[in-house]
Amino acid sequence: MAILAMTQFGVLETPLRNIRFAVDGTALVARLIPERVTLETPKPGDFPEALHKYFENARLVVEGPEMLVLTFEHVVAVAVDTDVDVDLFGGLHAGWKEAPKLPDSKSYYPLLEIADSHWKSQLPDFRGRDEPWLHHFRAISAECSLDILGTFPTGAWEVNPAAQ
Repeated sequence: MAILAMTQFGVLETPLRNIRFAVDGTALVARLIPERVTLETPKPGDFPEALHKYFENARLVVEGPEMLVLTFEHVVAVAVDTDVDVDLFGGLHAGWKEAPKLPDSKSYYPLLEIADSHWKSQLPDFRGRDEPWLHHFRAISAECSLDILGTFPTGAWEVNPAAQ
């Protein structure tokens, strides 16, 4: 198994702040939104008063102005988890510690392809286990990880209308 950084749609230089996705039948659209660190500091009320001393020199991390929109024409499985270290789906996180990281960071690269995926190998033959068109992808944000077994996506960068 190999875990590869996906750079076909551009190199991601920061972690993802958010992932928004929608499934329609067997198609999936994922909006991957990189983070942006602001110059703003947290204000009173952003955190409980008892925690304010820990955030004195902090900066707010918000959604960036652009997002990568990936369209998967056909998916056979989707898994979402709020903890990248817990494997709720059996084999999903095999080899996880070997994933590439962002340069000069402890953060994992936020868009990955899992070659020779253990998760894919558990599919029944009739669901595409051995099909070369079926790939395992993982997107990682500050809030969750999104795993997809599907066709290779198309992708384009768009303006993020929700950016601050």
